Amino acid sequence: MRKMHHGENINELRRKCALCTHESSKEEMLLHFQEVHDVKIENVELAFINFEAFNEWRNRTEKETKSKFIVRRGAISLKNGKKHHFVGHRSGFYVSKGKGLSHLKTQGSNKIDGYCPAQIKVFVSETGASNIKFCKTHLGHRNDIGHLSLRI
Repeated sequence: MRKMHHGENINELRRKCALCTHESSKEEMLLHFQEVHDVKIENVELAFINFEAFNEWRNRTEKETKSKFIVRRGAISLKNGKKHHFVGHRSGFYVSKGKGLSHLKTQGSNKIDGYCPAQIKVFVSETGASNIKFCKTHLGHRNDIGHLSLRI
C-alpha cells in the first residue's frame, strides 16, 4: 500500500524547482535538473559499522560542505531495521509561524522556496550496520555559514 498525504500519493507530491518555476514529482524534478539546467546529480553509497560512525561522518561532511542535514520525521521501523531520511535544511518553503509581528532576520529565511535534492537515506540493520544513499548535489542556494546554527 502506498503512503498517502492529504489524499495524494507521497511519491507524486509536487516539488518546485529551486532554479526556475517548474513543478513536478521528485523523480521528474531530478530529470528536469539534468535536462533543463544541465546539472549532474551526484549520488554516493556508503556503509558504516554502526549509526554512531554514520553520525560522525555526517558531522564531518556538514562541516566540510557548510551544510546541515535534518530529519523531518522520525525513523521508519521495518522488519529488519530502521530507515532514516535526512534532507538539506535549506530545501522547502518559508512558512511564517506568527502574526507578522516579528521581522525576518537580515539574511532572510533558511528556506529557498524550492527543492534542493541534497539528502541522505540511511538504513540501519538489526545489527546496527548503517548503509546510506547520499545525494551530494545542492541546488538553489550557496552553502555558507550564515544559514547554519552555531554549535557549541
